[in-house]
Order: sequence, then structure tokens, then C-alpha cells
Amino acid sequence: MWRSDIALRVLCGVVGTALSLIALNTAIDGMATLGWQFPSDFMDITDQTTFARHDSNARFFAATFMCFGIFMALGAIWLDVLWPVITAFLIAIAFGGLLRFLQNGYSPLADPEILPSLIAEVVLGPLFAYWIYRSRNSGAA
Repeated sequence: MWRSDIALRVLCGVVGTALSLIALNTAIDGMATLGWQFPSDFMDITDQTTFARHDSNARFFAATFMCFGIFMALGAIWLDVLWPVITAFLIAIAFGGLLRFLQNGYSPLADPEILPSLIAEVVLGPLFAYWIYRSRNSGAA
């Protein structure tokens, strides 16, 4: 096994585990989160039913994202099988990062709390996907 393949697998395991834990933060406690990334007391709920609907969707998408992270972590072991899924997931994250710019009245580029995530999503994610693609299609692995 090549050193770059070992590094790639380790990175899949680490990034996948991190993504799963970040998603678990919202999957368990909804939009209020468990407070692992940001304070959880950031909003007042004025319409309980509407909030519950949005919260339900946030939990669903967070749990889905958590499963993608698990697949990525499993790529540390089964990269030859899971690389297309992981690559597609990384491209989807990049697309999601770009959609942050559609939020009215807020610039992710101006927020030092969000900017590192944005860079990871839009720059590092596609580079990681390209590395995975090249490693699986160059005969090096």
C-alpha cells in the first residue's frame, strides 16, 4: 500500500468521524443543538408548531449528514468500494457551502466563526474528492 493511500485512508477516517460528531450535535438536540459548536441558547421560540416542523427537518438532515460521515469514516477500511460515494458526498458539501452565499443579510466570508467551515467545504472538500478520484483511477492504489 502506498504512503499516499495510507494518508488518504487516515484522512477519510478522521474527517468522517469529525463530520459524524458535528452532525450528531444537531441530530440529537435539533436546531437548538447540544452546544458543541456554538451556544445553544440563541433563539426564542414564538410559534411552537412551526419551530417543531423546522426542528424535525433539521434533525432529519443532520442524521442523514451523520450517516454520510460514517460512510466516509468507513472509507478508511473500504475505500476501494466506497470512493464513489465519498467523492459524491464531498461534492455535495461543496455545493452546500456555495449555497451559504444565498442567505440574505449575512456574509459567511465576513464571519470568522463560519469562514473556516466555508473554506473546508468549498476548497478543501473538492481537493479531497479529487485526491480520492485520482488515487482510485490512476492505478496507484
